[in-house]
Amino acid sequence: MNNDTIGVIIINYNGASDTNDCISSISKSIGVNIIIYVVDNNSTQEDRKLLNRSYNNVKFILLDENYGFGIGNNIGIDRAISDGCEYILLINNDTIVEEDAIIKMYEHIKKNNRIGILGCTINYYDDKQKHWYYYGKILKNLGTAKNIGKAKEYGLNFVSGCCMLTRADIISKIGMFSEDYFLYYEDTDLCMRMINNGFLVEMDKDALIYHKVGQSTVHMSDIYLYYIIRNRYLFIHKNINGVSKLVAYIYSFASMLYKLLRYRRISILCGFFDFIRGKVGKNE
Repeated sequence: MNNDTIGVIIINYNGASDTNDCISSISKSIGVNIIIYVVDNNSTQEDRKLLNRSYNNVKFILLDENYGFGIGNNIGIDRAISDGCEYILLINNDTIVEEDAIIKMYEHIKKNNRIGILGCTINYYDDKQKHWYYYGKILKNLGTAKNIGKAKEYGLNFVSGCCMLTRADIISKIGMFSEDYFLYYEDTDLCMRMINNGFLVEMDKDALIYHKVGQSTVHMSDIYLYYIIRNRYLFIHKNINGVSKLVAYIYSFASMLYKLLRYRRISILCGFFDFIRGKVGKNE
C-alpha cells in the first residue's frame, strides 16, 4: 500500500445508479489509498436519496445548481487538495474500473514528475474488447482532439476527461478546468495548458476501465450539439495561433455546416452565434 492519497472526483447529475456502480468498482481497487468525492450537480432529491452512503471513504458535496463538468470537478479538486490528497483522479460516473487500474496509473505517474496528466485505456462497457479511447492527439489544424489509436502513439498529447490522473501540486500551479466551457472541451483545454507549461501528457495502456458510452448525455442531443460547436471555436480562440488558427476556424466551420445539413438543428447555429457574441459558461 502506498503512502500517498488519491482523491477521486466523480460528478453526479441524476445518475445515481451509474455513480453507485462506479463507486463500487473503485472501492475494490488494490494497493492505493483513496478518498472518493461525489460532487452532485443539483440532482433531484429522488436521485440523491439513491446515492450509496455506506462507504467510509466517500464524501458527498451537494451543490444547489448544475455547474457543469468543469466547475463541478474544480469544486471536488479544491476539496481534495484541502484534505491533503497528493494525487487527483477525475473519472466519469458512468465508468467501471478494473481493480488494478488505479495502482497501475499511480505507479506510472509516480516515476516521472514531469507527467502532468496520465490517462488509461478506456473500452466500451458493452463490448469490453473494443477501445473507446486509446491514445489521443490534439490536432491544431482541426481545432479538436482525436482518438488516434495505437499506431500513432508517438503523438500522444491528449487524454480524455473520462479518466485522467494528475498531481495536486501541478494542477494547483497551472490551474484547474477552465470554467468557460461548462460541458465538453475542458479536458482538451487542460491538456493543452499542461503541454504549454512544459509537462507531459501520457497514458498507461495497461490500466483499463470501461465506459457506458452515451449514459451521461444523449449523443447528438441539442445540448451536445450546442456545446460541441461553441466550445470548439472557443478552444481554437484560446489556444491556437498563427496559420493553424485560421485553418482550424475554416475546418470547424465546414464541419459545422455538415452537421447543420445532416441534423438540421437550431442548436448548432445557437452555439456558433453565441461564440461570436462572446458567450461562455452555461447556456441559460
